[in-house]
Amino acid sequence: MTESHERPDVGADSSDATRRDVDPEQPAATLGKALGRGALGRAGSGSVKEAIGGPWGVINSVLPGLLFVIVYSVTSELKPSLISAIGAGVGLMIVSLFRRQPVSQSIGGLIGVALCAFVAMRSGKAEDYFLIGLFTNAGSILIFLISILIRWPLIGLIAGYLTGEELRWRNDPARLRLFQRISWMWIAAFALRLIVQVPLYLSGNVAALGTLRLALGLPLFALVAWLSWLLIRKAPTAREEEPLRPAS
Repeated sequence: MTESHERPDVGADSSDATRRDVDPEQPAATLGKALGRGALGRAGSGSVKEAIGGPWGVINSVLPGLLFVIVYSVTSELKPSLISAIGAGVGLMIVSLFRRQPVSQSIGGLIGVALCAFVAMRSGKAEDYFLIGLFTNAGSILIFLISILIRWPLIGLIAGYLTGEELRWRNDPARLRLFQRISWMWIAAFALRLIVQVPLYLSGNVAALGTLRLALGLPLFALVAWLSWLLIRKAPTAREEEPLRPAS
């Protein structure tokens, strides 16, 4: 008779131990910390200046697109318009280096301009310079909407990092509803951009599209970020002694 030896399922035990050691709240807290260090996090003081990154942030955000619109309005030529936008992005990065300022903002802006220019050059249509921005706003609506539906609003993750309450707001129904309402406010801002810009894109009205994109870009972002922080700051934070548990 063959003697059988039952060996312990080491892989299963290891997998179970790994699952027990993983804190399901940790990825959300990490995401909130990362988002809190971004543009909305810079609005933590309630300052519009901080929200938009100061004067240099305004220049980095506005100048390439502004030059593209101006040059195209004057020449009606795509190539010089793209060259002017990319040249502005490169110039801003060089200035940042000479001023010994952090170049992350300028590099990010240059990458964005280069991608927009690539799309427009491939299609040969000037309005396609703004196509990525339209998809970005549509994607933002989807992400914010999903975060609301699953009761993990992104605004709550950011606010938890900024206020130090971490994820305790999920244990406070009033606080959770506040962050959901603020998230709806951001969705409205993204939707407004699409409502205004998509018809202009479809009609090929590059000058009006570029102008309104600038008007509904940084100024609208700064306004919504500032209003968001005012609402967050006025509401009481979740108490520190409250244990973390999933919101039903």
